[in-house]
Amino acid sequence: MMSSHGLGDEFLFFNIGSSFIWVDSNSKPKEPLSRIVFSKSYPLCHDINETTRCDDHLDIIIGFSTGDIIWYDPLSCKYVRLNKGGAMVNSAVSMIKWIPGSDELFIAIFKNGIVLIMDKERDDQTFNVPEPTSWVESQFNAFRPHRSNKYNPVSVWKISDKGLTDFAFAPDGMHLAITGVDGQMRIIDYRNEKLTDVFSSYYGKLTCVDWSPDGRYILTGGEDDLVTLWSFLEKRIIARCPGHKSWVTGVAFDRWRCDDQTYRFGSVGEDCNLILWDFSFSALQKPKHPRVIASSSPPTILPKQWAPPPPSATSNAIPASSLPPIHQPQTALPINIERKKSLKSHRLFRGFSSPDTSSLISSSVGSNNSSSTTGGGGSSFGGRFRKRSSRSNNIFTANNDFSDDVIVEDQLKQHMPVLHPPVKKNQAAVLQPTTINAIHADPCLSLTFREHTLVTTDRRGRIRTWGRP
Repeated sequence: MMSSHGLGDEFLFFNIGSSFIWVDSNSKPKEPLSRIVFSKSYPLCHDINETTRCDDHLDIIIGFSTGDIIWYDPLSCKYVRLNKGGAMVNSAVSMIKWIPGSDELFIAIFKNGIVLIMDKERDDQTFNVPEPTSWVESQFNAFRPHRSNKYNPVSVWKISDKGLTDFAFAPDGMHLAITGVDGQMRIIDYRNEKLTDVFSSYYGKLTCVDWSPDGRYILTGGEDDLVTLWSFLEKRIIARCPGHKSWVTGVAFDRWRCDDQTYRFGSVGEDCNLILWDFSFSALQKPKHPRVIASSSPPTILPKQWAPPPPSATSNAIPASSLPPIHQPQTALPINIERKKSLKSHRLFRGFSSPDTSSLISSSVGSNNSSSTTGGGGSSFGGRFRKRSSRSNNIFTANNDFSDDVIVEDQLKQHMPVLHPPVKKNQAAVLQPTTINAIHADPCLSLTFREHTLVTTDRRGRIRTWGRP
């Protein structure tokens, strides 16, 4: 079917209500090429694998309100159902995406704070989430539930007791940003399964996130009616962007209008508005009371019970065994942990490379609606997922030799996430919008930039394409 169309043709996949629909975006009227209606659950999100896409094959994963996940190939009409009836995680899927460059692995986040890394070729097997044994594990607990490489999930992350809302992969192929109902954005090294940084919103939950094309900046939007710009390299807030009169529901960088000096990005919200910004440091309004930013890395904020005791009056030193593990500066941490097994040898990642994301749109159409468009390598993925115990070997190793490839417990204790408290209103720079337009009659839900157009969606299920301003 794909071979009967030209290379410039685009296809639109979207879910509205209980339906998942495939149409040719250039056809008028848009008669669906395929329509699936689900009776017991609603599709909430989906993603298309750009790495495996070809004229006779499409890999699509769909997340549902019941926690079910379906792999679907619309060209061959084949499908596989995963997490059947919420057997592994009994919660709605908030967002689901293929790991960039992977043929078979994808990540699903759920509304109960669980993250699953799954393989579309594996069978389901239930598991139990262990209770955290330390403050570090209460912030991020990654574990391998199964010894066998025949069963899903490949890995489980317990991140929060509250729901997760959105996530985005960094262009470096190492990090991802996850937003949550608790108002926190977490930066995770997903190769090594480490939580590195935690940022907090001004107030309220964070609903959406996006990464700049060069990986330097991160956008978030949330219930504080603000778009917030963060520096990934400097680990700090750059600016708050006011303009919306209600919750922000979608943010995106315009990769065709970003260079070393200026970054174009946009947002949509429940006020039905589309707002565009052009960010450069010369455009920022300086804060009234700027913070003093130290040149060194910010300190980790630890719970009170983790603070080291004061020195004794009769002794000038504290025995090392009595001190809890304390976050060390980044320069003191080992950059790499030697392992005997290499990711490159695994069958899943032979010829592994990052896809060209310019031909893919994946956006949301309501809490029960989303859309994505397909049209038409990058850096190699040579990293590894970090083990958390002797029973948690590298996710991508070719076999399960658990006696091999063990990380020393002391090395695990050296790493602790850096917690960044929210910045006061008068201490953050402000970036004013360049364009504000009411584009829908109903609350907007997502924004995606294309080379010549913008695509927006709203809560009623409308998908609109706009010419660039």
